[in-house]
Amino acid sequence: MNQEIKTRINTGFMVGRIRHGSTQKGFALIFSILATSVLLAISSAIWNLAIREVVLSSFGRESQIAFYATDAGVECALYWDFKGAFAANVDLGYMSAIYCGSHIPIFPTIISSDATSAVTTFSIAEGLCADIKVTKTKPEGSLSVHTMIESRGHNTCNVSDLTYVERGLRVNY
Repeated sequence: MNQEIKTRINTGFMVGRIRHGSTQKGFALIFSILATSVLLAISSAIWNLAIREVVLSSFGRESQIAFYATDAGVECALYWDFKGAFAANVDLGYMSAIYCGSHIPIFPTIISSDATSAVTTFSIAEGLCADIKVTKTKPEGSLSVHTMIESRGHNTCNVSDLTYVERGLRVNY
């Protein structure tokens, strides 16, 4: 009978459950912590790259808005220059109102002039922000007037904004 009890214990439920002197204790825990750390580091690097891409693409969009504003300023100045709205010298004096895409009049300001040149500035700010400078010079003895239009467009009118972007164009003819 003694033999039968020993056989039943050895072949039963408890066989293989109790081991003495095992060197494998904690291996699965260390391996899972290591694998989790590697996956966390990889996902953190991918997250940082994604954030940088989003910031970079938003600056591209802001730059496009600023360029559109400066282009609109150049187009407005060209239109009104061909209509004769900007002074070529001090003799022309007073300047009439111009309109750049809105019903609100813009009054250009002559900031400097002499007998051969005049510099006029104006800004557009209804939905777009741009500062435009029109310089007209007439060299002595010449019949033609040289015109330079400089436009600086901004994505926002708030200069202290962290996403403030400025783009500029210069047109000479």
